[in-house]
Amino acid sequence: MAYQVIDIKCPGCGAPVDTGQKECKYCHRPVIITTFNSVYDMPMPEVQKYAKSYREQLEKNPENQDLNMSVAMCYLKLGKREMALQAFEKAIEDNFDNSQAFFYAAICRLNGKKACTIKERSIIKKIERRYSGCSDD
Repeated sequence: MAYQVIDIKCPGCGAPVDTGQKECKYCHRPVIITTFNSVYDMPMPEVQKYAKSYREQLEKNPENQDLNMSVAMCYLKLGKREMALQAFEKAIEDNFDNSQAFFYAAICRLNGKKACTIKERSIIKKIERRYSGCSDD
């Protein structure tokens, strides 16, 4: 999928911005959340506001990888791992170079646990098959 700039509203202040901008020129908050660190220190109400804004934009542009990645990071911060997983997987479609999306999708599938602490090895095998292209779903 080719990179595409889409006009959206700033999740922070509602000003017109586009997905090519890193931060809003008015409120200086991030426009597109690209890493978990971007939301790590945000208060939960602000993360919820960002998630809502991204969901609204995804209704118009459901295939946009940047918006899917951003909402996934918000969902992960909010502890909504299933919703985050769906958005990470949407961000991965046709973009196999996004290693961060693969990493966080695996975190979601592990339900936040470290792989070495999982007693049930079948879940790890399922994750390996899913992301190696051999889906058993």
